[in-house]
Amino acid sequence: MPLARIGEPSLSCGHAAEAQSYRLLWLNSQGHPVAIRITRTGDVIMLYAFQLSGWGGTDPGSLTGYTHRRLDNGDWIRLQTALKNAEFWRLPTSGNLYGSHGGQWVIEGNDRGRYHLVDRWSPAAGPYRALGDLFFELSGWIKPYPNQ
Repeated sequence: MPLARIGEPSLSCGHAAEAQSYRLLWLNSQGHPVAIRITRTGDVIMLYAFQLSGWGGTDPGSLTGYTHRRLDNGDWIRLQTALKNAEFWRLPTSGNLYGSHGGQWVIEGNDRGRYHLVDRWSPAAGPYRALGDLFFELSGWIKPYPNQ
C-alpha cells in the first residue's frame, strides 16, 4: 500500500526489458515508511527516494519527503557488489521472523525481466543489512532508527 500511495511502479510486472531496478521498502514500527528505488536504463542510473507521514504498521500517510538524483557508474558497481555479497538472487523471499518492535526491510529487484523479492524483519549486521543500508547511503538520507 505505501508504494501505491506514492505512485511507485510495480517491479514484478510491466518492467522494461532493458531496465534494471532495485527498491528498498523500509517499514518501521517507530518510523515513517521509506521507499528508495534505483533504476538503470542504458547508461542512465537514477535514484528516487520517498518518505511518507504514517507509521510502518498502520496507514502509510501522505508524501512528506522526496528526492531524486542521478547516480554514477561507481554507485551502480557498489550496488551490484552489495547484491552479490548478500546473495540477493538466491535468498528465500521470506525470513519467517516478524515482531512488534523493529522494521521490515523489503528489497525487490528486476534485472531485465528477472524478478525477486526478499522480506526480512530488522536484519542483523551482515550482507543483507549492508545492502539495505546502502540504499539509504546512496540517497543521502539518514535512517531514523539506525539499529532497526
